[in-house]
Amino acid sequence: MIESCESDLLNSALAEIPDKQRRRFILRHEHRMSLKEIARLEGCSERAVKYSIALAKKNLKDILEGDFL
Repeated sequence: MIESCESDLLNSALAEIPDKQRRRFILRHEHRMSLKEIARLEGCSERAVKYSIALAKKNLKDILEGDFL
């Protein structure tokens, strides 16, 4: 039951971040793709993917921390 609640919270938070960040975060963490694979798929640099994922993590953290305050 706790895992279900955590999953619901994460899904809600993911819905609040920009599409590009969400897509890259999911490709990296759920599909276990490398930065290089994501960059090739999206036609951009690995640096851009890395930055986008870092920003997604920051945004998710901010959203999730806000839910618990």
